[in-house]
Amino acid sequence: MPEHKFRAHRVVDADVIAAYKEMGEDIGVEPRSLTIQLAQQHSRSISVSLGEEDADNPLNVLLSANAAIIVRFHAYFGDVAVTVTREDIADTVAVSLPDAQDGKVHAQSAAVLAAAHQRFREFGRTPELDELFGGEVAEFYHQRDATLQKLESLAHDGSIVARMSFVRH
Repeated sequence: MPEHKFRAHRVVDADVIAAYKEMGEDIGVEPRSLTIQLAQQHSRSISVSLGEEDADNPLNVLLSANAAIIVRFHAYFGDVAVTVTREDIADTVAVSLPDAQDGKVHAQSAAVLAAAHQRFREFGRTPELDELFGGEVAEFYHQRDATLQKLESLAHDGSIVARMSFVRH
């Protein structure tokens, strides 16, 4: 299953849930089977309902804190999965697309991908900041962001640990 990932600005849990609901309205498909995780390592997923106003609904209890407590959100829009994972600097949004048939992207896949980019603000520089700080500072931060992203991906893959142990032997 192909996956499209991008980094998004971290927001409180209620805003992530609102973004999921708005995506459903945008594309005309309600998110189904929303699951959340409360810890990064070996945490069980908790299935929650978006529509329940019950005070005992674990989602409502967490949202009442008005904080970024949930570490992973996962929902399906039809056959397309959208996952938001909390990272150190920013959140990662992953849109898992079903395999294209005959090389054609399914219309619903394209709609979910566009809605994800619209509802989760992509993390990065803006042209206004580049203009304000000047070319050298903008280039410095661009290189810094690229290096941080590479280090994070290496750390998550475990590649850096494997490479370092290979070098030692």
